[in-house]
Amino acid sequence: RKDRRMCDDQCKIWAVTILSAALSLIGSSFMLTSFFLYGKGKGLSRLAVLIAFGDYIWANCVLVENAILISGRQLPLDLCIAIRIVWQISASSTVFWTACICFYILKSLSAERFEESKALWICFFALSWGLPAIVAIMMWATDAIERASVFGYCFPKPAPHLYLWFIPLIMAYIATLIILAFIHRALWTVKLRQAHLWKNKRFQYRISLYGLVFFVCWSPDIFIYLIAEAENKASSSSFAANLFYVLILQLQGVFDAVVYVLTNKNLRDRCRKMPCHTITTLILSPILIFPSFFYFLRKKMMPSSEMTSDAVSPDQRLLNSPEPRPILHMSSRVNENETSPV
Repeated sequence: RKDRRMCDDQCKIWAVTILSAALSLIGSSFMLTSFFLYGKGKGLSRLAVLIAFGDYIWANCVLVENAILISGRQLPLDLCIAIRIVWQISASSTVFWTACICFYILKSLSAERFEESKALWICFFALSWGLPAIVAIMMWATDAIERASVFGYCFPKPAPHLYLWFIPLIMAYIATLIILAFIHRALWTVKLRQAHLWKNKRFQYRISLYGLVFFVCWSPDIFIYLIAEAENKASSSSFAANLFYVLILQLQGVFDAVVYVLTNKNLRDRCRKMPCHTITTLILSPILIFPSFFYFLRKKMMPSSEMTSDAVSPDQRLLNSPEPRPILHMSSRVNENETSPV
């Protein structure tokens, strides 16, 4: 009876994980599709889309793994380890890209004239993709990943899990929290002392919501790990706690998509003017992401002199089209000329 109850709990965990990962896949695909079709690829929007790319890879890994497990089959060990490595790189990248976004905002607020540099972006990529890849390769090379007895997933062994996963995660967590505190302090100073600049700084305030998403999604993971380590049991957390943890963590792609819409004026206008088109794009975004990516590459490879109206999507052309000017009657034009000063 106890084994049957544990099996039922595992199936519920897998089902909730699949549902939340599917929603995250839709959210991250919508971010990427919108960026490929309408984005400019600069600054904070580029950083936000790099988070979305990590969410997208993460959601695909989770869907493949849990779909196999819920079907009653066991993952081959090599495939299980490979999924864990890809998952760890993509999930870690979202953590570090969030810290990079917060650092970017802080620099733009503290510097009177902030200009991007290639060195800054190289540092961002090295931290967000290079470091997680090195850590994951070290785990694979040292045979530090094993199949866990609970839920059928592959996890690092206790010592590598602590030193190569949890400690970097908590360091990024604390660093992001400190940077966010400085950001809100700077924004509050602008709001109180330079009210005329607040309108231009509200974008930084909204984009810092990516940090809030990070804390909401990853705090349960940190707390549950700490509780489990304090009790020296890998499965000491209750079923409700594990269910809440997997649900919130996997929904990061959805929350990031909501922040992306809130911080993107063009996308908000498109949602308001063409709601049916936006809903269709949202639902079909996991499919549309590939043709939109090739469309994005086509735009990038085209010389600037050839960037004509053919390279602009039809709905973008509709949104950017000017309002028709009213045709004035001849008598009204005459009246205007009579009353206008010489």
